[in-house]
Amino acid sequence: MAHHRERYPNVPAVCIPKPNYKLTETNGLTRAIIDFIRFSGGHAERVNTMGRQIKSKSGKQIWITTTATKGSADVHGLYHGKALFIEVKNAATHDRIRPKQVEYANRVVIAGGLYYVATTFDSFYKWFQTI
Repeated sequence: MAHHRERYPNVPAVCIPKPNYKLTETNGLTRAIIDFIRFSGGHAERVNTMGRQIKSKSGKQIWITTTATKGSADVHGLYHGKALFIEVKNAATHDRIRPKQVEYANRVVIAGGLYYVATTFDSFYKWFQTI
């Protein structure tokens, strides 16, 4: 709320909607992690590796593959000069990490970045406090 009050000083506090993070859903957990990093003075963004759907010349809907690196983390960020790569695998939805994601994590760590698999917001918060 302090972030929103600072960003929108002319809006009364009662008019600013409270954020609602559904931490039992992967999207909610991802949004909470990104916002936490941003509100802590860092930079974070979600990376979409899904590809996209387009309409072909014949009118048929087709999927084209992504240009992102296979196994890329869901969240890329910077915090006090440290590169953060966070893969979100929500414990509530029983997500599992794939082999390409393990390879990507190893490359990040070898290059000097910080990689973390977040299963809950509490586990992410504890990890974030260590950096």
